[in-house]
Amino acid sequence: MWFSIAVCTLMAGSFVFLLVKMPDVIREIAKEPGLRQYSSQFWHILPSFMIIGLIAVIFFNLGIHNVRHLIKNIKREVYFDQANLHELKQLLIRSIVYTVLSIISWAIILPMDSTPFYPNAYIADLVFIAIVYVVYLIFKHGLALRDDTNKII
Repeated sequence: MWFSIAVCTLMAGSFVFLLVKMPDVIREIAKEPGLRQYSSQFWHILPSFMIIGLIAVIFFNLGIHNVRHLIKNIKREVYFDQANLHELKQLLIRSIVYTVLSIISWAIILPMDSTPFYPNAYIADLVFIAIVYVVYLIFKHGLALRDDTNKII
């Protein structure tokens, strides 16, 4: 997780260094045929797009971290536990934040892009969120059922 965050930070830092220290290189890049028509818009939105992308990568990696802990608990045969419920809740929150950031980044790029929008990736993200929510509810009700049976005994 930390490696990908470090790589994204290094890439963003080197780009900022390139912007500040070598403006002539940036002017040459802006003369490329594909960027020429978007050059004024492109350079204004790029920093915000990079920040949103970095935050999305962080939340994606944190979500994978939650999945790893959940799988570790299930391998130890700890099923309906408060720790699993917490991991699922964190995964759900992080998945929602990742999806929202992805949609925001799409909204930033949309005015510059002439291709039509294909929402397949976002539909898959929304289906994943729905599945995680259902699993969260199952674990929550299973935990409540386990607590009820422990109170009876």
